[in-house]
Amino acid sequence: MKNFYLKATQGIFYTPEVKLNAETGHCQIMGESQADNSVKFYTPIIEWIEHYIKHVRGRIRFDFELVYFDTSSSKFIHQILKILRKYELKSGQVIINWHYPDDNEDILDEGLQFSEDTGLDIKFLPYVNDEAY
Repeated sequence: MKNFYLKATQGIFYTPEVKLNAETGHCQIMGESQADNSVKFYTPIIEWIEHYIKHVRGRIRFDFELVYFDTSSSKFIHQILKILRKYELKSGQVIINWHYPDDNEDILDEGLQFSEDTGLDIKFLPYVNDEAY
């Protein structure tokens, strides 16, 4: 299985940087997510995760490091988390880290809601927002 990488884009719409590592199971989505076409952007990510879970069956650690995401992106993040929860319920090892800017309670609240909705034990990690994205 191959690693998956998407470079972040900026302009009228924003897409986050995505790193999915097949060898280590470490996955990251970082930056802003306000895609012109969320279905087109997130579908390959979801397909990669589903393939990893089915064929590799290894530990998966997912780091969400988003400073902003729109409603459409939120639906796909929720879908990713639901897939990871199903994997966890089938004895898959899943670690979810939700990094949020310490000055943005909205991102924290979204993560808390995702945790409640999916039943995942998400670790919440604040960081100083230096606008590095």
